[in-house]
Amino acid sequence: MVAVIPAPLGHPMRGQYARRQQARPVAVPHESKIIRIAEAKAAVPSASRRREKAIQDAAYFRWAYRGCRPGEEVADWLAAEREVDEQLTLRDELIRDAAYSRWLDRGRVHGDDVQDWLAAEREVDEILKRDGILCGLGA
Repeated sequence: MVAVIPAPLGHPMRGQYARRQQARPVAVPHESKIIRIAEAKAAVPSASRRREKAIQDAAYFRWAYRGCRPGEEVADWLAAEREVDEQLTLRDELIRDAAYSRWLDRGRVHGDDVQDWLAAEREVDEILKRDGILCGLGA
């Protein structure tokens, strides 16, 4: 879709301005493409949303373990935050160590840091999920 921007009303050179604009049309992205991009971004959970969801789940399981009795929701939430943050810290340290190890194995050659990091993330998440340590915090 191509949109032509009209000349401002009352402009002394309105006709010439409009002809110049028609010679150089401005491309406007189709609305459905913008919507698809926004939906795709919303579908990918951010780290903060994953953390929040993991805390909600952990707090819920603490509440259920207590027999679903009300009254200790804040204590459950704070304990769940500590637990999730410890898991995140552990995961980050393991990923950092695995990526560093990959870099050393490659002979300390620079330039593949992103690939090393992503491979380390996959490796660590696989191990943590297999061992039941990771509670929905992976990508």
